[in-house]
Amino acid sequence: MNELQRNLTVCEYQFGDCRLVLPSREIFHKGNLVAVEPKVFDLLVCLISNRNRAVDKDELQDEVWSGTIVTEASVTRCVMKARRAIGGPAGTSAYITTVRGHGYRFTGSVTEIFGDSGPDSVMSVPDKPSLVVLPFVNLSCDPDQEYFSDGITEEITTELSRFRSLFVIGRQSAFSFKGRTLTTRQIAADLGVSYVVDGSLQRSGERIRVTVRLVNAATDSQLWADRFDREIEDILLVQEEVAATVAATIGGRVEATRGRARIGGAQLESYDCLLKAQALYYEFSKDANKQARELLEQAISKNPDNARALAILAAVHSMDSWSFWSDDNARSQQLSLELGRHSIELDDTDSLAQALFAEILWDCDQEDLAEHYFKRALQLNPNDVAAHALYASKLRVAARVEEALEHIRIARRLDPFSLTWIPLIEGAILLAARRYEDSASAILSMLSPPNEARLTLMAALGQLGQVERAKKVRTDFFKAARRDMPVFPGEHLADWLPVFERMLKPSDGTEFEHFLESLRLSGWQ
Repeated sequence: MNELQRNLTVCEYQFGDCRLVLPSREIFHKGNLVAVEPKVFDLLVCLISNRNRAVDKDELQDEVWSGTIVTEASVTRCVMKARRAIGGPAGTSAYITTVRGHGYRFTGSVTEIFGDSGPDSVMSVPDKPSLVVLPFVNLSCDPDQEYFSDGITEEITTELSRFRSLFVIGRQSAFSFKGRTLTTRQIAADLGVSYVVDGSLQRSGERIRVTVRLVNAATDSQLWADRFDREIEDILLVQEEVAATVAATIGGRVEATRGRARIGGAQLESYDCLLKAQALYYEFSKDANKQARELLEQAISKNPDNARALAILAAVHSMDSWSFWSDDNARSQQLSLELGRHSIELDDTDSLAQALFAEILWDCDQEDLAEHYFKRALQLNPNDVAAHALYASKLRVAARVEEALEHIRIARRLDPFSLTWIPLIEGAILLAARRYEDSASAILSMLSPPNEARLTLMAALGQLGQVERAKKVRTDFFKAARRDMPVFPGEHLADWLPVFERMLKPSDGTEFEHFLESLRLSGWQ
């Protein structure tokens, strides 16, 4: 473990279609749990953790069999089982190469997922009733309907998070348990919550069946369960009914709901496009953003009053602009402003729309108005992860670092296993707080970091004096920039100053200069 990861441990290895989850000692291949003997799991961990070299058979015996003498045939059989477990025929290498006369070496490309191993890594349960909504199981015959069951899960989470009497875990952390076989008690302990909501969804023609239950994790007892057999036009009503029932069961009271209505033909098609687009939006890549934009435009053409689709489309255009993916960044920014304003005119109760519009306003140099909408978002929904994280991001560029740290701390607790945009924002805030090792660790924990994350990592490495490592990060940064940007600015730091000023929108010259000086220390001149 290197110095940057001293407070982190590897909790998961990912390669090809496989995941090795270390805390639960599970192997997944193409999302399916693979049953293996304990020694097979131990052998894979040993080879993967030493993948920079060949591991001889004596060392394997010491590591896997703890000094117990075993025959060479036993080691060979264990290797064959390991190859089979990770998706390859037993007679082929399947990531594990035999080094003749010596031992074995793992040759796959591995992504390490880190988790906190410090004394605070065990989550404390909040004072208010706390819960997580796990991804609903897709029981439809069509696997392509997965986006729909995922989308309904997210919608129910959103509805529940509106209740001030509850503490609701965010989407990214909830979906990190998808495909994993853990007990309700284990999941609740990992997330620090008292209750778990799970269920299944089956869509067939114009009908939909939603089965849902609420479980007390401490006693593993079912508090409530129901099945909804409805016309698909009633899906919004089902979501609201589920949320209200759960809130009443564990929260003791139910606040006013939005009174959502059933939806018909064109509205349903619009809603379907929205769910597909939201899944793509969370990928934070140029290609996914383009696909999301096309779907959202379809959603709005089918239902011009789809406020959430307008809000996400505004965010998509904004991402195109500040990521410099657009051929006309100024036009993309203007579109995001117009669409965002229209979305909240149509629905002023959607906290996510308010937060996304606030972010756009800040990027358009309307900070006072942006603050109003950020506070409005958090007033509407104190559990809104995006509102806390986006507000933290803007407080950081305004040099209000302590406030930014507090909001990102709340976002992190609401979504503790997020490996995408929370660590991205957190890393930038920690850089501004001069906590360089923590900043780098946050970025290194990301599953698929966008190119913007590499800037923060370079700056942190520069402050830590790790110039050679920063140079490798800069090489990857240039490669991605050449691929995604219509016009590549150049390789000198001065070439990028207009980009950074647009991307970061610094409202404090001291903090912006600190960022630039950090990049210079990384060797970027």
